[in-house]
Amino acid sequence: MAAARRCSSRTQYDLPAGQVGRPILQETKDERFKPCHGGVFEHNLVVFDRGVRTVVNVGPGTDPESFTFRANACVVLAPNKCL
Repeated sequence: MAAARRCSSRTQYDLPAGQVGRPILQETKDERFKPCHGGVFEHNLVVFDRGVRTVVNVGPGTDPESFTFRANACVVLAPNKCL
């Protein structure tokens, strides 16, 4: 969720690529934009491989305390295994 306000991710299947899971980022520094805030991430299935080092990446200029994470299922795959 980048520079988002009150957006939601519900009942999704999520397979983050790379070393970072869900980002909370503020992509613009323009003062006309409010900080990224108020997101809801719930009822999702998140499948990580062991390469993911950061589950939620929180960037500067955001309001991470305003985000809600609830009722998500997370699975970590064993090395060299396929879904």
